[in-house]
Amino acid sequence: MGKVSSLINIIRQERDILKLRKLNIDSPIYIPNEINTLNELSKALKTHSTFEIYKNCRMYRLDQMSFQGDNDDATKFLVNFRSLCFKSENYQFTRD
Repeated sequence: MGKVSSLINIIRQERDILKLRKLNIDSPIYIPNEINTLNELSKALKTHSTFEIYKNCRMYRLDQMSFQGDNDDATKFLVNFRSLCFKSENYQFTRD
């Protein structure tokens, strides 16, 4: 955790963000040393076998969500909904 907290204080450039993100990846997930950009990291993670499982789990949770009207907090529901959409790659939101 020491490396993470010290990096948080100096995040200024993409390479610093990349270092921080690499530190947060589970050790069983192999990330090649040649990855030098956030875009390359994203592509590498999406090719890992666990990505489809992760994405499908988020899609399942989205399918199971329901808003109960007066009994539910609308703001909390929308925050959870948008978070799951983003994590499952369903994030084509538009603003009117």
